[in-house]
Amino acid sequence: MPGRPRARKRFGQHFLERAWIDKVVRAIAPHPLDTFLEIGPGPGGLTRPLAAASTRVVGVEIDRDLAADLEASAPPNLVVVEGDFLEMAPDALVRHLLPDASARGAVRIAGNLPYNAASPILFRLLELHEASLALRFVDATVMLQREVADRLL
Repeated sequence: MPGRPRARKRFGQHFLERAWIDKVVRAIAPHPLDTFLEIGPGPGGLTRPLAAASTRVVGVEIDRDLAADLEASAPPNLVVVEGDFLEMAPDALVRHLLPDASARGAVRIAGNLPYNAASPILFRLLELHEASLALRFVDATVMLQREVADRLL
């Protein structure tokens, strides 16, 4: 991560500090055979350690500038998808996560979710989990602002 990008309010962005990235990666405990879906990878603070420790990471980033920067320096096992996760077609998501059309796979989810879209993203993940025959979400480690977590509870 060369310089710290400026967070854009319209996307509800907030970027993790190095100490938090390390804590989250330890909590996730990625395995070399894991496939991850990361929602909002931003500048790649969490993305790069996940990619270094797993088979595949698909990062869906709404901010075209951050997506382009991340893609420009992406390792081979990182796929950056520019777009709004809430508007992604389920079949497109499956194609990115499981490029082998005959595959069925377990996917882990990670993300530092924006305040303004955290609840809709969580509900969308539940919809995708229930609807997909190809994907099986194993777990999700997401960071939420306390107010969002309190509201969900």
